[in-house]
Amino acid sequence: MRGKRRCQSAHAFVGRALAVTMPDRAPRAGFHEPLLLLVALAALGCADLLGAEDWRGAGGGSNASATGTAGGAAGAKTTGSVSSGGSGGNRGNGGRGGEGCASAASGIEPLACDQGKPSAMAVVGGLVYWVNESTGTIQRVPAVGGATELLAEGEGHPCGIAVDGVHVFWRTHEGAVRQLTLGEQDPVSRATGQGDSCAIASDVNAVYWGEPGPSSDTIWRAPLSAGAGEEFVTLTRVRTITATDPIQLFWTAPTAGAIYSADKATGAVTQVATATDGCGIGVDATQVFWTQNTQGQGSVRSALLQGGMQQTVAGSLNAPCPLALDASNVYFADVASPGTVNRVSKSGGAVTPLADGQLSPCSVAIESTSAFWTTCEGGTVMRALLASSIVVGGDPASSR
Repeated sequence: MRGKRRCQSAHAFVGRALAVTMPDRAPRAGFHEPLLLLVALAALGCADLLGAEDWRGAGGGSNASATGTAGGAAGAKTTGSVSSGGSGGNRGNGGRGGEGCASAASGIEPLACDQGKPSAMAVVGGLVYWVNESTGTIQRVPAVGGATELLAEGEGHPCGIAVDGVHVFWRTHEGAVRQLTLGEQDPVSRATGQGDSCAIASDVNAVYWGEPGPSSDTIWRAPLSAGAGEEFVTLTRVRTITATDPIQLFWTAPTAGAIYSADKATGAVTQVATATDGCGIGVDATQVFWTQNTQGQGSVRSALLQGGMQQTVAGSLNAPCPLALDASNVYFADVASPGTVNRVSKSGGAVTPLADGQLSPCSVAIESTSAFWTTCEGGTVMRALLASSIVVGGDPASSR
């Protein structure tokens, strides 16, 4: 998928041309104009002359910076002659092209801008991964900021992602389950014909995904690296899945108004709680937390992993959906536009905003001392440092 060829430098190309045209003598009258033209063309870059086959673009530039510096231009792609040149290639691996990120409030950093509806994300091992639903790409960037890396393109409409540190899995609206082993070049198919669902999760042993059916959904399970999937659970509708608990799989089933779990060893299903319009979900060692996305009457709720002790962690919210946890707090995004990213103690209490003015925040993740989120309408990937005082600021996309 990724081409291995690289053009030689323009100077080397000109040197070869001079050796051919004048091997044993100095330039003569009549040679100057063609040679000057050749030198000028070479200065434009050998990719423009030769049509390099590297799909990332021989001229692909660096990532657009957070201060607003534009990303690098696309390079050449297809092989062509010196007279005709090659057709334009895709943007470089590090160069997104387009406009740079506008500045955000102090304490909030845009990691990537001008993305194509980054509707799902995961943060693992100091790297932020996300899918671009409208442009069909999978990308990542260091959690501390830096150049974005294109992992896959031409993936239809990806809408769910799971990362285990070795593999990246994603789900598409076209019904595909796809996998990229990090360090390899080409993604592979794990399943097709799985219907329009974004539900996907992984643990240390398996990847799980949802397949919608006429009256109920099936959760499938497959080994991490390779192998056929098997039907794990068939029960009601599945919206979001979490597999972080070592013993049980948990998911939201909004049409059934419930939160369910399934024993990973036996497949035995338990209704853990009632949940109107359940959306985001997460678990810790003792509790399951979820958001209820009832417009204007939203809430963050919790229950014990085995069921019982259901309580409201935060209420009177607008439209909360994506959710993430750390040791003490629940982080969630209100997906109304302009939306907010917030945190609240797991034991309940006042909701504290991390950021407001966000253009449809649609995923949230936590790692170490930072909170991360994406905005579907704004096309941004954002980070806020949690160690500093809580800061509030708008989506940089809204200021452009």
